[in-house]
Amino acid sequence: MQIDLLWEDAVQEPERAVGMYLVTADADGGFGTHPTPVESLEVVTLAGGELR
Repeated sequence: MQIDLLWEDAVQEPERAVGMYLVTADADGGFGTHPTPVESLEVVTLAGGELR
């Protein structure tokens, strides 16, 4: 398995994530894959400057 787009890059160019499949990691280092491709990605900056 290979990660083709890191979150840091998706934040800069959200349209690149469309059509890709999400891979997440838990606190123990385990990975999970999600069967539905990303349809859209919206990056929102919170009041403290944190991205979400």
